[in-house]
Amino acid sequence: MGVPESLAFEEWLRRFEMYLRFERRYSDYTVTGYVGDVSSFHAYQNSGERECGDIALTSRECVREWLADMTRSGLAVTTINRRLEGVRYFFRYLQREGAVQQNPTCGISRLREPRRLPSYLRKDEAERLFENVDYGEGWRGVRDRFLLLLLYSLGLRRSEAAELRWQDFSKGYTSVRVRGKGDKDRVLPLTDELTRLACEYGVAVESEFGGASRRGYVFLSDEGGALGVNRIYRAVRSYLGCVTTLAYRGPHVLRHSFATHMLEDGADILSIKELLGHASLSSTQVYTHVDAETMRSVYVKAHPRARALKDGDVM
Repeated sequence: MGVPESLAFEEWLRRFEMYLRFERRYSDYTVTGYVGDVSSFHAYQNSGERECGDIALTSRECVREWLADMTRSGLAVTTINRRLEGVRYFFRYLQREGAVQQNPTCGISRLREPRRLPSYLRKDEAERLFENVDYGEGWRGVRDRFLLLLLYSLGLRRSEAAELRWQDFSKGYTSVRVRGKGDKDRVLPLTDELTRLACEYGVAVESEFGGASRRGYVFLSDEGGALGVNRIYRAVRSYLGCVTTLAYRGPHVLRHSFATHMLEDGADILSIKELLGHASLSSTQVYTHVDAETMRSVYVKAHPRARALKDGDVM
């Protein structure tokens, strides 16, 4: 069954975007990502001699060739897999709407991703980030300090921080509701320091932009609009450069640091999973890379036979 001429690719993409935004209620960041993934595939599909105006004619072979082309171009495996999932979701939507009979991504597996240990700050680096770094004067300085402390203290993704609204905070700023991946909410407690900074930043924002600013996004740009994920990335990278020589210095370093430091200090992995908003425990287990000395210390303190050996008993 072909796509009606009045509903060509551009119209289906627009409907898909509306579906993600209003039915699934995904964040702007997620919607933009999915739409970009599908657009990337469509551009490939209609380049060179492959021109195919009818999306219903998309073949599994075409999808495989697209993956191979991205691999040859040197794109990261994680990027390729993300694009594949975006296209898979798009055709799943088209199937639901009766625009295609089969999903051409069925039977195509994600590429195997190399297992990499996450980059994270040492505890002394995290201490310097909040005790020694100069965030500047005025409302921007308060904003940036509040932003980085939220990312580190709660383990937020940058998209989650970008989407925060003032209404997500509880009365008195003792907790915050965060919308994570898959439209799943979690409520996280705020430390006394975060509560104080939230109040301070709220007053600074009202002074700069007026009372109406407290009814929208929390983190604002100089123009008064949402700060956005790209500016958050640049801000975090700049401040992290003051305390670490890590090659990657994006917001996820603070999320990794949150999980790593919690685990090193004795938090159980299931609690960390819930705090991070992971759907699967396997996603959280990457943080069990604590150094050998920390692991040995926990083992000696916790295991009865280890304690016995430490006390000089003979097996």
